[in-house]
Formats: sequence, C-alpha cells, structure tokens
Amino acid sequence: MVVATNEERLIKLIDDNLEIEGRNAGDPLNLDRDISDAGVPSADIIAFLRLVNDHFGVSITAGDCDDLLTPRGLLQYLDANVS
Repeated sequence: MVVATNEERLIKLIDDNLEIEGRNAGDPLNLDRDISDAGVPSADIIAFLRLVNDHFGVSITAGDCDDLLTPRGLLQYLDANVS
C-alpha cells in the first residue's frame, strides 16, 4: 500500500475544496502563493483550515492562520505537527 505524502494529501484537499484564480484542479500548485491573494474568500480559508484540522488531526488556531496562508507554510506546519 502506498501512503500519500502530506504534500499530496494537502494538494488533493486544495483541489477538492478551493477555487484559486488562474488554476484548475490538477494543475501545478504554486506553493508560495498566498491563497488570500489568489481570490479565496476569508470564509473559505477558515472552512478549509477546519477541514485540514479534521483531515490531518492537527489543531490550527485562528492565531496560526496568518502564517499558514501559503501552501508551503501550511505544509511545513503539517510536516512538523503530523505524526
């Protein structure tokens, strides 16, 4: 059985749940682009972070959000906090 990496799992969640300007699901993802600058409304970001909490078993707080608005920042957080 092949286990998906945190990056693969995160990209799948993004593809399934967020609409990023100029990107179709499955297209390469710019890991350094702030998703709030990519046309994702703040309510969708909050809902997505809740989904990430549930999917990965982490506890991202409102205070953490500013540092986690790029996929790379979120991925680094997940790599450090997911066992």
